[in-house]
Amino acid sequence: MVALPKTEPKTDPIAQVKATVRIEEYALHTMGLELKQRAHSEWWGRCPLHRETTPSFHIRVTEQSFKCFGCGKGGDVIDLEMAATGETNPRVAAERILAEYGAQPGPSRAQPLRMASVTRLAGSGPLSESAVSWLASRGISERVARRNGITGDKNAITFAYVNEGEVVNRQYRTLSAKGYRFDPGKPVIPFGLDDCDGQPEVVIVEGVLDKLAIEEATGRTAVLAMPSATPSGECYALACEAAKRAERVLIATDSDEPGQKLRDELVRRIGADRCWLVGWSPYKDANEELLEVGREGVDALLCAAQPIPVEGVFTIDDSWDAIERLYDEGMGRGASTGWASLDRYYTVRRKQLTVITGTPSSGKSVFADALMMNLAKSSWEWKFAICSPEMQPLERHWAHLLGLWAGQPFGAGPTPRLDRETLRQGREFLRDKFFMVLPEEPTVDAVIEGFLWTHRRHGVDGWLMDPWNEMDHSRPAGMTMTEYCNNELRRIKDVIRRHDVWGGLIAHPTKQYRNKQTGRYDVPTLYDIADSAAFFNKADNGFVLVRDKGDEHAPVEVHVQKVRFQEIGGLTGASPVLFRHDKTTGRYWETSQR
Repeated sequence: MVALPKTEPKTDPIAQVKATVRIEEYALHTMGLELKQRAHSEWWGRCPLHRETTPSFHIRVTEQSFKCFGCGKGGDVIDLEMAATGETNPRVAAERILAEYGAQPGPSRAQPLRMASVTRLAGSGPLSESAVSWLASRGISERVARRNGITGDKNAITFAYVNEGEVVNRQYRTLSAKGYRFDPGKPVIPFGLDDCDGQPEVVIVEGVLDKLAIEEATGRTAVLAMPSATPSGECYALACEAAKRAERVLIATDSDEPGQKLRDELVRRIGADRCWLVGWSPYKDANEELLEVGREGVDALLCAAQPIPVEGVFTIDDSWDAIERLYDEGMGRGASTGWASLDRYYTVRRKQLTVITGTPSSGKSVFADALMMNLAKSSWEWKFAICSPEMQPLERHWAHLLGLWAGQPFGAGPTPRLDRETLRQGREFLRDKFFMVLPEEPTVDAVIEGFLWTHRRHGVDGWLMDPWNEMDHSRPAGMTMTEYCNNELRRIKDVIRRHDVWGGLIAHPTKQYRNKQTGRYDVPTLYDIADSAAFFNKADNGFVLVRDKGDEHAPVEVHVQKVRFQEIGGLTGASPVLFRHDKTTGRYWETSQR
């Protein structure tokens, strides 16, 4: 059976807090901090302990700890409470935390749990006609009610919360108005503990009526009802203990947001490997399902419960549809760059990050604009969002794109410029295919948010950040630039994968010097990009542009130095792809002549 303490324990509030209070929940819901989840086990936000504009407050869920890279404070949830309130005694801080959660430490909290302090359940009590009628209106029969020890008079109905045959608490509901209350000063525990202990399959629901509804519909009695969507740590512990021998635990909480949070926490505590999810949609819970659809509907949804897809663990069945497409269609290449000679080494694929670097004035901003224009004008008809602080003012960048589209100079010069009608047509084309993102403070967060807006609103297919070096890279104190670059590039890759877009990133190399013997710049590598080797390690693809500024007739060399998947290209090695550049239009064309 699920054991309750039989002697008065000397409860340590510090140990109680560490065992039951999650630091992220306390920070979010009790302290009211505005935090963003950057990874499955990390939260970031502005520190509550000092004034700051750049988020430097970091919570690690796995370690249950916090660290502020701005003020240097850190520790566990008790340390956080002490730092926020100025309290110097950890025990007092722990007691405050427990008070926030409606719990009290020490013997006064544990006393009601002693076996001598509870009342023994002695058979079924009275169940008035009005109580029977009210239960019937909820689809619950007198037989099921009496088996669960429910009693009632003409004004109220009573649910006895029992553990090991002992009544620990009672819950009351008036028949004339909605609302439940427990006996004050007594522990609040799950309903149905004795029904579930030692059973091979247990269902967990959110309310007592949902437990009764499942028994009414299916005959299942191994059903546990949590007392609310926000139960105490002790409730969670008792639920886990009752279900510890179950091979399958069906989580059937309410379909609203509080119910889904309860579901997630139960899964976390019980273990995803044993949990199966029951969905009640479009209805809220088991009792509504019983009333609206009937017994067959409740039983069908319980039988259709799905196992938890454990994060990071997959079987071949999860990918089988895609595998069959690969078998039938082959490992397809990416979209054409518009240049046949470059397509031999690189094609454009969604969900991948391509890093572009090169020697000074090699034309990095103008494979990238020309590359995007080729994709936009081709049968692919891609749309792009561009953040390019260097290509300012905006009208100058738009003019460059108009010249690329038309294949004619935008400005007056020795060759005919595009006329007014062509200018108008170019405007119509660019309006639907290109979007500029230029936040006042071009942080990575702000740029990603702008990109996501264009994706939601216009369905863009690709994003270009040009260049990385012009972004605002304020980082928490104590974090190295290498750590920062790794984190941000990983986050950018995660965003482009989740949203099925191509990601382009231009980054400048460290300062280069001409080779004294040849008078030319040596060919840089992705490892030469300023700040971090992460630009090579995190990129899916990468290429380097080289142009000899001292020789206007020399071609632009494109060195493809990284391609993650061989079906979309390969490395150029010692034979770069050669291009000529038309300065008047911004266009590039392939050449074999140096």
